Amino acid sequence: VYHLKLNDVANFEFTLPDKDEIKMFSKIVRSCWQQWYTILHENSSISDIRDILLPKLMKGDLRL
Repeated sequence: VYHLKLNDVANFEFTLPDKDEIKMFSKIVRSCWQQWYTILHENSSISDIRDILLPKLMKGDLRL
């Protein structure tokens, strides 16, 4: 277990990403969000189709 003292935090040094790194990160994150959004809508469409077809299959209105 690590313990930090207030002085340790105050003296902590870090570097900020440059503009190219920020652009690259944004591009990757944007791509991930777009994929997530696409999958979310595909899942919604598939669920709608399931909700329509399953009752018909259970009643025997549809045959495989």
